[in-house]
Formats: sequence, structure tokens, C-alpha cells
Amino acid sequence: MRCAISRKSPLRFAALSAAMLLASASIASAHFVWIDSTTEGEKTLIKSGFGEPGGWDPDLIDKISATVYSVKSKSGLKKLDMKLDTVEKEYRTTIEGAAPAAIVGTTDYGVVQFGPSPAGYLRYTAKRLLGDPQKWNDSATSSLRIELVAKFAGDHVDLQALYLGKPAADAKIKATLPNGDEVEMVTDAKGRAIWQLAGPGNYGCYLGVKTPKEGTHGEKKYAVLMDYTTLSFTVAK
Repeated sequence: MRCAISRKSPLRFAALSAAMLLASASIASAHFVWIDSTTEGEKTLIKSGFGEPGGWDPDLIDKISATVYSVKSKSGLKKLDMKLDTVEKEYRTTIEGAAPAAIVGTTDYGVVQFGPSPAGYLRYTAKRLLGDPQKWNDSATSSLRIELVAKFAGDHVDLQALYLGKPAADAKIKATLPNGDEVEMVTDAKGRAIWQLAGPGNYGCYLGVKTPKEGTHGEKKYAVLMDYTTLSFTVAK
């Protein structure tokens, strides 16, 4: 398992295998679904938007209107009603009482085509871990196509990348540290990687997979399946 740090370098996707190819795109044009949260007392504000690590683009919020949000617990996923805040241009809700283990969002973006690339069926998964990292109880969710599972381990986080329920070996996970440094992690044969922590603050990472497969979604044909996932959490001071 390898980890490298660069400052403000372009983030790119790399090959996962002959059958699974990670998408190539610079961070300037890469957009993903992200979930954020803030807890004050017995209330947790959940927010979600579409954009880049560190901030989403309010002008593109309509692009993720099909997102289904859920509370994740030991028993699985339970739907969470998130309303569009037309002023802040983000999806929001407030949870009363103890914060849940995690919030998950899944988005069926539909069939898209970028330049000369073949048409792809694009779907996003986003996850936000809440609460004290030492009390995380994150585990794989069978209903998610792609997921990053996390376990706090003191000075680092153990990650496992899963695609269609199986470990994603030799996958490149791109991440941002609280100070703005960008980190690249490469998973081992079991889809595992070590994410070294760098003090308190907000952390976010993402992974993308493209799988050649022809099909039809609605009335549109596609040649590849495109799956992207994000994971975010906060380490308190």
C-alpha cells in the first residue's frame, strides 16, 4: 500500500485492470457528489452538493436532483429526506438527537458523453462519516455499487475500496488533507490502503471506475459503466 503527497497537483484517475479502467480527468473539471455535516449540541446539519473537493458548485445543484439520501447504521440504509435550499443551492436536513454513523447518497446521473469518448452510464455514491472517528462503525453496504469503507486507526485511516461488492485492487484513491495537500493512495490486492492523517480538520477522498459494457438506459445507449464514490469526515481538534 503506497501513499504520496503533492501540493496543488492535478488529480487523475488511473487503470484499475483490463476490465475496469479508472477515468482520467483533471481536478479542475472533475465533479462529484459530496456530503458535509456540522453538529451543535443535539442537532446535526447535513448538507450535500455537486462539485470539487473542498467546495461544490451551486450553479450545478440541479444536476443531482435524482440523488437518494440515506442514514447508514448496522441494520443497513434508511431513507433520509433532504430538501433543496434554493438560497444556498444545496440539499439540507437537520437530524435531532444523536448523530447517525454515516449519511449516504446515491445518484443516477444518466447517460453522458464527453468529447470523443464513448457514451457512459454515470452513477455517483457519496458517504459522510459522522461523530468521533474512534467510534466509527463503518462496514460494506451490499446495495452500493461502489464504496470506500473506513476504519480509524489512531494516526491513520484504513480504507478498503469496493466495486460491485469486490475489492478494487491497484486502484488509485485521490484525497485532500485539511491543509490543502493532495494525497494519492494505491490499494493492495484486497482493495486496502492506508490514509495517513495530518491533524484536525476536514478530509475528503474519491475513487472512479469505468467498466466497458454496452447497454441502454431509458432511450440512450452507452458503451461503458461509470461509477464514482466520495468519502468525507472531520477530525476534531
